[in-house]
Amino acid sequence: MAKIKVAVAGCLGRMGQEISKQILQNKNLEFVGGFEHKKHKDIDKPLNKVSSIHSAKLVTANAAQLIKEANVIIDFTTPESTLGNLKIASVNKTAVVIGTTGMTDAQKKKVKSYSKKIPILMSSNMSLGVNLLFNLVKQTASALKDTDYDIEISETHHKHKKDAPSGTALSLGEYAAEGRKTKLNKSKVLDRTKKTNIQKKR
Repeated sequence: MAKIKVAVAGCLGRMGQEISKQILQNKNLEFVGGFEHKKHKDIDKPLNKVSSIHSAKLVTANAAQLIKEANVIIDFTTPESTLGNLKIASVNKTAVVIGTTGMTDAQKKKVKSYSKKIPILMSSNMSLGVNLLFNLVKQTASALKDTDYDIEISETHHKHKKDAPSGTALSLGEYAAEGRKTKLNKSKVLDRTKKTNIQKKR
């Protein structure tokens, strides 16, 4: 059985390095390389010299070449970068796994349009347990009446976390809203620090 060829976008990021290491350890996968933004300081340097990835492949800025060579790319970067990679992948019929968070509704619609051309797996959280939690939250929100029960999501992250609320927190909100047969954008309240009154039905 031929190995699945995988390329990693943002290979020097926290997630990029962990994903690259997992690919290298999997006998069913072939790590074809990783790429970064053209202005990254470590472009054209061996991965094993600038990261914890045990590979002598060079960090490249040539995303198009790696995407063309790969069967699938894994992307945990930024919304803008992900959309750029999707455009290239759609031309080359390369599948894409997306863990990028912080996308706007308009950006998510673009991802959905690309999914009509290539296979795309996108999630705000790749944990099996968290995805199970998403569905449990939806069921619970549906079972508990909004006149008697309010829903509040609180989260704590490491100092490197850039987007807030996180993609996971927003997804939890979306599943809760779906369980209540409403939309998160219609019912969410992101800041209660300036409010002292009780919360309204939502």
